[in-house]
Parts: sequence; C-alpha cells; structure tokens
Amino acid sequence: MIFSRIYGEGRPLIIIHGLFGMSDNWNSIAKKFAKKFNVHIVDLRNHGRSFHSYEFSYSHMSGDIEEYINWKVVEEQKVAALVAGSKLTGKNLKSVMDACNLSNYKDEERINPKINIELKKAILNCRAVMIPENYIQRVIQFAKQGFKDIEFQTYDTDWDSEAYLTVSGQNSNNSVRVSNEFLEKVSQKSKWDLIRRTDGGVHKTIEAADLWSKISEAAWACADPGLQYDTTINEWHTCPEAGRINASNPCSEYMFIDDTACNLASINLLQFKKDDASFDIEAYEYTTRLWTLTLEISVMMAQFPSKEIAQRSYEYRTLGLGYANIGGLLMSWGIAYDSDEGRSICAALTSIMTGISYACLLYTSPSPRDRG
Repeated sequence: MIFSRIYGEGRPLIIIHGLFGMSDNWNSIAKKFAKKFNVHIVDLRNHGRSFHSYEFSYSHMSGDIEEYINWKVVEEQKVAALVAGSKLTGKNLKSVMDACNLSNYKDEERINPKINIELKKAILNCRAVMIPENYIQRVIQFAKQGFKDIEFQTYDTDWDSEAYLTVSGQNSNNSVRVSNEFLEKVSQKSKWDLIRRTDGGVHKTIEAADLWSKISEAAWACADPGLQYDTTINEWHTCPEAGRINASNPCSEYMFIDDTACNLASINLLQFKKDDASFDIEAYEYTTRLWTLTLEISVMMAQFPSKEIAQRSYEYRTLGLGYANIGGLLMSWGIAYDSDEGRSICAALTSIMTGISYACLLYTSPSPRDRG
C-alpha cells in the first residue's frame, strides 16, 4: 500500500504529486482543503515514503491509487478483528485467572495445569482461539502473586469507539453514482469504459460485473460506498430546467442542482409514542409545521459559503425535514422492520410529514414577485 497522510472530514479528496515530488510538498495546501474535505495526500510508488519497484508506469501508479481507494474495506475488517479479538482475549484470560484461584487447590497446585484440571482446560481454550502464550503465562504469574482478577481492555463497534479511532478512513463518507447504462452492462456481463475526467478519454476498460461486485462487497463489508442511481435521480428531477443533479450531500438525503444548500432537521419519532403505546398524530403534525417554519426562517438567517449558494437557496427554499428512530418505534411495538405492516406505518408517517410540510410552505414562502 502506498504511503498517505489524511486530514479533515467530508467528501474524499486525493491529492497526487507530480513526477519526483512527494506528499510533503502538499501538506500546507492539504490542511487548507481539510476545512471542507477529507483530504488524502499520497506518495506514489518510487516516491517519498512509499515502496520502490522496478515496475514503474502510469498504469502501475493508477493501479496503486485504485487499490488505495479500496482500503476502507480492509480498515473495517481491522475493527472487527480488534473487537472480536479483545473480547475473546478478555473472556478467556479471565477464565485462566478464575481457574488459578479455585479454593480446592493448594498454593502451588492451583497454578499447575498438570494438577489443576480447570486451569488446563482454560489454557487449551485460550490456545484454541490463538491467544498469545505470553499473555496466558502473564496471567498465571499474576495469580501466583495473589491477584484475583484481571482487567483487559475490550472494544466495541460503536462508531465513536476507540476501535474506530485506531484505523484509517472512518471520517470519510464515499458514494458511487451509477447510470442505467452501467446497470444494463452489468446484467449483460459486458465491458465498461472508465473515463478520465481530465480529458474525457478512456482510461481503462473493465468488466462491468466485476466493478459491480467490488462495489457490493465493499458496501456489505463497511457500509461504504453508498449507491446513487444517477439516471433515476434525474428522471425524478423536480426542476430539470435549472440543470441536472450531479451530486448530493454526504449522507445522500438531499439531491438537487449545483450551488444549493439544504437546511436539514430530523424529528425523533419515539417522542410521540404515548403511555398507552398509541402514536400522537396531532403532536406529530404540530411538530412538522413548527419545524418546517423554523427551517424556512433559517434560509433567511443562514450563512452560506458563496453568493451563488445563498441566492439559489433563497430562490428554491431548499429545506430538508425528516424523521429518525423509525426502527426503534417499530421495535417498541413489536413490528418487524421488514414487514408489510412496518412499511405501511413508514409510508403513513412520511405522507403526513410531506403533506403538512407542503401545506405549511404554501402559506409561508414568499412569492416569486416578493422575491424580486
């Protein structure tokens, strides 16, 4: 793997140095871009701190970059290994310590696996899951010194946990856009051209199905990349005359034209569950109206990164109101997330929110004449 430094959060941005350059030359610029992007500055092969190889061409270097982009799947596997390994190690080492402190053995007998059968079993269990021998012996030595318990740090899969902080790539959010044309190539098992953004030429021709498999496997392994269906997005475009939809916000809730911003808010559905387990529709409608109005006001008060974004946000009133905890609400009712009943409830809540929001905006948004 090539050497890299990573700065900032947001959409990934890879900075590649020129011939005979290195990533160090781009540090100051990378830190500036890091205010808005998840910046990766890399050393290409035979440069800087990256590996050296007799195989040296643009094709090899582009292959290295492609391999680097796929690194996040591997990093997610590291998290799984840290979590599972730490919990297995902690559990089995505690069994060794407990076995060493059984009261039915004398002092020297309790730490001798030839005599203490429970200790022998605990040691064998440790070895079966590949716990290092020195860890096992260290616990036995602690027990010999009179210790009754042992603390071993374990990790969990919480996104903000120590396990995730120890691996790369956890502050990036990656998405891939695919067209109907690409999906047809996948179903036909045909080839697909990768087009350079710089000059529009064909960089490489690959099997469409192979790329689709890589995307699917990566999404299954680490929830990245997210998938956006470019053709469908633009077919459903509500303002096509204003230009095509090229991108979204990082989490993909907001799809609209360039140079716009979305003011987002989310309503916690569990707050509307009453003591008798019914759902408070009236309060839900009121909250929807309140937050639609709040977001409408925020367009007038928000600060935007450019004049163009401010102008278009004002003209198009780009608001985004949604809800959270639909899964928690369904579980509290004992309803399966993937069920007809669950989907019906989700559809009903969405319809109510949509209708109330649009009705509210009809009476709050300035008319085109008022906007000047």
